[in-house]
Order: sequence, then C-alpha cells, then structure tokens
Amino acid sequence: MDNITATILDYINSPHTLGALQLNGPWGCGKTFYIKNVLLPEINKLEEERGDTVKRCVLMASLFGITKTEEITQRLWFSLIESKHDMPKNRLNSIKKIGSNVAKSIPVVNKVDWDSIITISSELKLKALGKNTIVILDDLERLSESIEIENVLGYINDLIENYGFKLILISNQKEVEKVNLLKYKEKVIDRTIFFDIDKIDIILSMSEGFNKLLPSFIRMENCSCYLLPTENDTILQESLSNLRTIRFAISQFSQIFNFYTNGIKDIKNLDEICLTKLTIIWRFILALSIEYKIGALSYYSEYDLDKAMIMSYFSHNNQDKKKEGDAEPYEVQFLHRYYDAYGTRYIFIEPIYNSIVKGVFLKEPDFYKIDEIISRHLGIYRAKTSDDTAFILDVYENYFVFSNEDAPRKFNKFLSLISNGTVDNLYEFVQAANFISDYKSIIEKNDTDIISAICKGVDIYFNKLGDSGISESDKHRLEMSSTSFTESCEGNAVYSYICDKINEQDKIRNDKELEYITTLFQNDFLSFTEAFKPLFVQKRVKFDNRKPILHLLDAAMVKKRIAELTPSEVYELHDMLHFRYIATNGLYVQDEMGFILLMKEVVDTIEDMSLLSNLMKLKYLKSDIAKILSYN
Repeated sequence: MDNITATILDYINSPHTLGALQLNGPWGCGKTFYIKNVLLPEINKLEEERGDTVKRCVLMASLFGITKTEEITQRLWFSLIESKHDMPKNRLNSIKKIGSNVAKSIPVVNKVDWDSIITISSELKLKALGKNTIVILDDLERLSESIEIENVLGYINDLIENYGFKLILISNQKEVEKVNLLKYKEKVIDRTIFFDIDKIDIILSMSEGFNKLLPSFIRMENCSCYLLPTENDTILQESLSNLRTIRFAISQFSQIFNFYTNGIKDIKNLDEICLTKLTIIWRFILALSIEYKIGALSYYSEYDLDKAMIMSYFSHNNQDKKKEGDAEPYEVQFLHRYYDAYGTRYIFIEPIYNSIVKGVFLKEPDFYKIDEIISRHLGIYRAKTSDDTAFILDVYENYFVFSNEDAPRKFNKFLSLISNGTVDNLYEFVQAANFISDYKSIIEKNDTDIISAICKGVDIYFNKLGDSGISESDKHRLEMSSTSFTESCEGNAVYSYICDKINEQDKIRNDKELEYITTLFQNDFLSFTEAFKPLFVQKRVKFDNRKPILHLLDAAMVKKRIAELTPSEVYELHDMLHFRYIATNGLYVQDEMGFILLMKEVVDTIEDMSLLSNLMKLKYLKSDIAKILSYN
C-alpha cells in the first residue's frame, strides 16, 4: 500500500503532467476505501507541509451514470462546495473576478445560491478551480451507455492539457475493456498502477473504524484464516476479494464484539474462552454475510441451516443411494464450504441468522442469548439453577460416587423432580429417561412406571408453556436427543410422547391462526392483505405468514368474499398476490393452489361489467392469477 501511495504522491508533485494516472483493480477490492481513508489524508498532510504555498484543491467525483461531460464538471463543483477544504484568499479573489455568480458558490460565502451554480458555464467553473487542482474520478467503467468513452477521455485530456489539473482515474480494467478504453488509453493515460495489495491491510484499516481492538482480533491466525479462500472455490474467492462484503460482515460482527470487549483496552486482556466465542461468532457471521450478499440467502429462504449438521450426517450415510449428478442440499454445501473446508465445527446461532438474513435488530438480551448458545456448544454453560436443578445436575455428574445406601434415595428423588417438570428443555426428558432406565432395578421401577412418571413431567412442562409454542431450535435439540444418547425403550417412548404433544400443540395453534386469518378475511380485508406482505412481518405477532395457510380458508367463504370485494380491496389483493406468489417465484403456489383456483373461479364467472370492482378484477386479478399459475 505504501508503494502505491508513494507513486501517486510522486505524480501529484511532479512539475510535468503527461497524462492521467490510472488506479486499476477489480470491484470491491478496496480502491475507493483506500482513496478516502489512506490517500486523501496523505495528500492533505502533504498540502499542510507546503507552508505558504497556495494549497491545491482536492476534488473527488464518481462517473457512475454520467450522460454528458458537463455533469462531471457539475459533480466536481459540488464536491468543492461540500468539501471541508478552505479556499485560500487569492483563489477566492480570482474567482470573484470571473463573475458574481461564481462568487455565490464558494463555501466561505454565507449563502450558497444553487440556481446560480447550475447556470455558470463549465469553462468558468474549471478556470475558477485553478491550475494543479487534484481531481480523482471514480467508476470510469460505470458511465451511462448514452455517452461515448472517447468523449469522456477527451474531456479528461482537456483538464490535464488546458487546465493543468492532476488527474487520477479509478477503474476496473476488465470492465473498462468492455467500453473500448484501450483504443484511446495511450492518448490520455500516462501510467497505470494496479491495486494489487494485501487485502488484510485494507480490512484492518476498515475494522479499526468500528472498534480499536478489532484489527488485533482479525490478525489472529484462527480468525484471519477465514479470510483466505480454499482452493478451487471460485465463489468464495470472489466473495473474500470483495471488501464491500467483508465490510458488511465486520459491521454485523462489531456490535457483538463491542459487547464482549466492553471496558477492555487490550485484546491480550481477553481470556481464551472469550476469544474462542468471538472466533465462532466471526466464522458464522462471515459465512452468512457472503451467502446473503451473493443472493443465496434472503428473507424468503426456506433453507434449514439449523439442521445442517444432521442433514450432512444423513447425506454422508446415503452416498451409495445417490445418482450421478445429484447435488447436495444447500445446507450441506454451506457446511462443506465454510466449516468442513477449514476443519471447524459448525454451530447455528439463531439470533445472528435472524439479524443478517431477516433484518431483525439485535438487542442486548440477544447478546446474552448468543453467549448462552455458544457456551452450551462448548459445554461450559451453567445457568443460575434452583436447588432442585442443582440436584439433578449432581446426579448426572456424580452418580458413580453414590453409596449403595444413598443411591436408591437419590435416584428416586431424581425421577420425582423430572416428574414435576424440573427441566429447562424438552430434550432433557428424553435424556432423563435414557439415564434412569439403567438404574430402574435400584429404585424398583419397571418401564411403565418410568415412562408414566416422566410423561407426567412433560405435561407439566407444556402447561407452563401455554400458547408460546416450541422454538425451532428446541425442536432441533429434541431431534438430536434421539441419536445423541444411548437409546432405551423408556427414552423412545418419552420421545414419541413429546412429539405427539408438539403436534397436538401445533394443531391447536394452527387452528387459532386460521380462525384469526378467517376473521381478518371477512371483516378487515386491508389488514388481511397487509399481513401477507414482507414489510409487515416485523409488526406481526398473531401468526407465521411464511408457511402455507391460505388454502385452509373455507371455500364458500372465499368465493363469497372475493365476489364482494370493493375496488380498493381488489387493488390491495392485487398487491398482496404480487408479494405472496410472484415476488417469491411461486414459493407458495403449489401448497395454496386451492385458494388461487377459488379466486380464478370467481373472476372467470364475472358478468356484470357495470361495477368498477369487477372491471378491476378482470384488469388486475385475472392477469395476476395467470402469471401465478405459470409457476405451478
């Protein structure tokens, strides 16, 4: 990076300017960040050291979307107005002599007359800037298609030869070649510097802006290794070369990093456990950020990354059943790319996933939840426990030191506490059943006795939950419990009983959700349509609109209500259909086909053309339905 800076400063200070200096590199490699955060401070420092010599203007503008060269001048002029650079008095006086309109557009004048700025000719504006003005033009390859590259290069050449400007062009050579730059390059560009730097330097500089300790953390080998792509993975290579993606990941990570390092002045003061937790979090955030930025993950994604481990297990065991050309599930590919390739254990962190993929804002309780998830993963989590919970843990951890006299009493108490629902998670019932089954002869209980006692505890647990339901992560832990412990008939029976309870609870909740949706459909159609739009999701608490449900509405009610829609309701339904089916590329079409066909039946039988609502149904809903059905 220092060599690049030295070369650019040498160009700026040279008394002779033969052409522009081109800084070339691929998109996302950090060129713009380097200019703004490294080069410009160096130029300003250089200008300060010039003493009484007139300080030069340093202006930067993007060529993105430029349709004519006059717009470049305008952007440079606005860059001057908005910059913090103070105009020297002799420069101001020369500008004042050009005309009163120009004087109105100088930063030191109290009031800026934007109308006057626009009416000043480009030639006067450029003359007002003075010789040796340093101009940096970014995004050369992103010009509008309506302007020829030779016109822009001619304008640039004019700035250098006739106005005495020092001009730095920032571009992506591969993309520039598409606009035929090479044909005119030798006439305008004197030298090209390739932005070939160690991206870690840029990343460290970038991360320091979020937290002073972040660069030290990222330098650590078990953290920086994730910024190096594995061989033959072109997607990962491109993503890890794109600093916009890395910056996004750092911004997501920094808020959690701040939580762990609050009050810490040196990274060396963090203990190994804390550093391990942060490394796990960084790996997960970086992986999700890459997938999110390349479009593989979005709010509508139906992937089950929380089940990636178990899906990988079954995928590996079923290799002999796969046909040639069969692709691995996305979840398994995710695991291979970001974890297996680096020899790292996978852990799904739900609050972080919801934050990056679904846009849920992280609050302080979420940081504690994240820490709990990782602590459990590392086997170091110890929640504040009651005496009863402490007793259960003691039985698990110290049963082998019980005396023959104490064992029956302690094992019976253990079973009694489980029977009273003294657990934190459902899988602990299965764990308890598998555990106590080995010692049933000591407590003189048979299989039925143990199963009955533990299922009683399950009932108490569900009664405490009420309508809150079982989280997906808890269901996953339960599913894992059926394979993670030594199986017993008692454990299998308890597991089946819990699954039946979950299905029963899900049915009750689904019935309530359907009742709620039915009420909206009949009495508050606007709220009904809003409830199925993505922007409304954050406010919704009544039901999960990401699962198929509309096909469950009563058919007669749907037909009657669609037929009675007002014009405004028709338009809102049209809007909802777009979000629900078209914007998701038919995600719910197959499951909710019954609802779609009921709407089609109503629209196809419209006869009265004197009603605006009917005309709108034909205009909007008919075409919507046709497009939706094309996804089936």
